[in-house]
Amino acid sequence: LFLDRDGVLIKDKHYISDPKDVQLEDGAIELLKLAKRKGLVTIIITNQSGIGRGYFSWSDYDIVTKKMLSEISSNNLISAIFANSIVSSDLKNSWRKPGYGMIYESIKYFNINLRKSILIGDRISDLQSGVNASVANLVHVSTGHGISERKNILKYIKNGFFYHNKKKSSIRLVDNLHSLLASNFLDL
Repeated sequence: LFLDRDGVLIKDKHYISDPKDVQLEDGAIELLKLAKRKGLVTIIITNQSGIGRGYFSWSDYDIVTKKMLSEISSNNLISAIFANSIVSSDLKNSWRKPGYGMIYESIKYFNINLRKSILIGDRISDLQSGVNASVANLVHVSTGHGISERKNILKYIKNGFFYHNKKKSSIRLVDNLHSLLASNFLDL
């Protein structure tokens, strides 16, 4: 299970650098607990261009991440976090989404079958990263930037599939993590 951070697990506060601003999205803990019960490897993949732009530091990012993990009360609910500070992505295998570098890096550490994997994101770049890496199942949530990006995302969908770069992945469109949990999505 691949998850974006800002807008999916925590509220998107636009270049969040203060741990006081960390607020979990509704349903985040329930989602992580369900994934754990199902035996899934759960990986956060997050673009953090604010670091590359000089808005905050890796130290600030680390403090925010620690606050998020304390809010989740971890219990090993998250297997790994991959983050990058890249501002632009010129290469499709870049760590910056829509590149798939973070997803491919995770394969080095975990026994992951991308054809049985799920990626949840609120931005089109999240979904493009998933389809570029051949993640079979995508979920777009309307939280974070999801509402503003939904209209554009619909242009890439036909017959339940998200198409990009001559590849396709199945896709579900949901309002939030609670509606996703109600859909039994982990039974794919």
